[in-house]
Amino acid sequence: MKATQWIASLIMVLVTSIASANQYQYEGVFAQSGDSQLFQGLNLQGVNKVTLQASDQFDGPDLRLDQLTIQFSNAAPLLARDFKLVDGHRYLALVEDAWVFNRLLVEIDANSLNQHNQLMVRVMVVDVSSRLSDLRQAFGPELVHVNAMLRDVTPKVLADSASLVVEGKNLTLQLFDRLGSHDPLSMEPPVPGFEQGFSLTANWQGKGVKTFFLPAPAGPDNFRDFTAVALLIESIEAPHGTDHFVRIKFKDPTGFTQESQPVFLNQAIMQLYPQL
Repeated sequence: MKATQWIASLIMVLVTSIASANQYQYEGVFAQSGDSQLFQGLNLQGVNKVTLQASDQFDGPDLRLDQLTIQFSNAAPLLARDFKLVDGHRYLALVEDAWVFNRLLVEIDANSLNQHNQLMVRVMVVDVSSRLSDLRQAFGPELVHVNAMLRDVTPKVLADSASLVVEGKNLTLQLFDRLGSHDPLSMEPPVPGFEQGFSLTANWQGKGVKTFFLPAPAGPDNFRDFTAVALLIESIEAPHGTDHFVRIKFKDPTGFTQESQPVFLNQAIMQLYPQL
């Protein structure tokens, strides 16, 4: 009886862990395709949209690539699911009955799945002699390749907010749970020193919302291992006014809570709003 209860408890833990795995959404911007013109009448030149869905691996640090969708300008979309990580550096998936082909092999460079990295996708027609039981043994001529800049569009959750007065003007700060980098599609240039890390927005005296980033303890490749929890603001009275310093409370990969190094908020706001 005790063994049965132990197994049931273990199953519940496994199910809960899988259900709570982080989900990630990406899109490829500035996408370009190279059509080998392997089949006359199939035009794969030009890409309208590239999207990817990924999630945390239950048993390892690597991402599980769940789905890739490529929408071509002059052909039906290509949808690939259930990618397998092979040799630690590439994802492979089989696609059945796509366009006029029985099987296609889709290959993605695993290093692509980092924010603002160059996404590289190859699509090959599977040769009839390939061993499909081991995707590493599948081969065939290249049909098309697609390159794009990868953009993380995973929704961010508000972790904390604060209101204070900086340089005589009301300031509202919002902190989001996921770390990130300056959006390459943004109309505003990145602020030097605040291009990546903990993700915040500022609204200073109603002069518009600005997105900026505070330094993080790791680079973009490891951003998903950290979660921002709270804003910590320290205000110090000085002869010229009040100096404000901001730190971020965050959870590290082990689940422990830490605090980032303090940043002089007054100076950061002046850089965000240089025209005021």
